[in-house]
Amino acid sequence: MTGKTPPPNLPKQPIDKAYSITSIKAYIPTPLDLEKLNYNFLSNLLKRFCKTYYVHHHLEAPSSTSTGTAPIDPYHDTNDSLVVMWMSSTISPKLVDMVIDDSTTAHEVWKRLTDIFMIISMLVLFNLTTEKLPAFEEVRSMILLEESDMLQQSNGNSSFQNTSSSPTILVATNTSNVKASSTKNSGIEQCRNFQ
Repeated sequence: MTGKTPPPNLPKQPIDKAYSITSIKAYIPTPLDLEKLNYNFLSNLLKRFCKTYYVHHHLEAPSSTSTGTAPIDPYHDTNDSLVVMWMSSTISPKLVDMVIDDSTTAHEVWKRLTDIFMIISMLVLFNLTTEKLPAFEEVRSMILLEESDMLQQSNGNSSFQNTSSSPTILVATNTSNVKASSTKNSGIEQCRNFQ
């Protein structure tokens, strides 16, 4: 025995088991997608998966060892490529094109993904805080109030002439208060013209 080959009775290491995985999609079936915004769930799942096979350090920034005494892992590049392949299998094709090329490390891919979803989260949060949309009931109340005001103005103004040059306002009404018609049967709310 030369000292370089391990004894044959040693148990398999977690990383050795990782190479026997034929498809990571069996463990992470839903891909990370820009449209689904499922980054938190899938990043936690992928980190846990990498921890299981003792390759989670590939997601972290490489540590700089100034002493040079740390042993060099001869399989580092191979294991790093495995993690990159796992990530490419768990993200949408559009994201693959954005974050992976032939020379990116697992950490670089992970950082690019994190940066993309961090920016998206900030834009979504910004929109939610600056452009608050009113609730449905609030909009409905405003429309009903406006309709009531228009009806009062229309009924109070007897000298109003019905001409084609008068502005037309469409007001939606509830179909349960209107006699049956073809539009009621089709599910479309009827509109009446008020001059």
